[in-house]
Amino acid sequence: YATDLDFDTFSDTDPGSDGASWLKVILDQVHCVNQVEWYNDDGDTIMTFTCSQTDCSCDGLYLGQCSVYTLTVYSETDNLPINSDCINGDTVKMDRTDGSQFTVYEIAIFGKQVAVVEDEDED
Repeated sequence: YATDLDFDTFSDTDPGSDGASWLKVILDQVHCVNQVEWYNDDGDTIMTFTCSQTDCSCDGLYLGQCSVYTLTVYSETDNLPINSDCINGDTVKMDRTDGSQFTVYEIAIFGKQVAVVEDEDED
């Protein structure tokens, strides 16, 4: 329910036996992700992650909030083009690192589709 454009629904993430809590969004294809926004039930932005070529940095609404969350974007696909202003991936994963539960009412992922370069067979 985290990406259904409905602020009346939500996704709760409870820590597993390893203490980790996370939310994973699998995209339909590889995108070059430059920003991810997390919204509360009023539609206000709680946290914004801005992504570069290698990682995503956080800007949180509340003091200290970014210290307990990480966002990773990744793909198992090889031969992806390199972009300096975004990170390539078909999976976006938000982790809470302090072992607590978190709730997501809506998450928006911004970026552009990526053309995957196929390997050419050598004869």
